[in-house]
Amino acid sequence: MRKERENMKNLDIKIRKALAVACNDKKNLNEDGSINWNFVDADLWLNNVITTENQVVAYEWFDGIATEMESV
Repeated sequence: MRKERENMKNLDIKIRKALAVACNDKKNLNEDGSINWNFVDADLWLNNVITTENQVVAYEWFDGIATEMESV
C-alpha cells in the first residue's frame, strides 16, 4: 500500500513537471497564444508520462492540474 501511494505521488509530480514544460513549448500554443491541450496531451504520451497502465488516474489529474494552470 505504501509503494502504491509513493507511485501515485511520483505520478502527480511527473505530470505537473511535464505539463509545465509542455505548456511553455511554443509548438503547443495556438495562434492566439492559448494552450493547445491536444498537443500537450500528445507530449505526455510521447514522453511516457501517460501510459496505458496509468491513463485513468493520469487523465483525472491532468484535467485538474490543467484547470489549475488555466486559472493562474
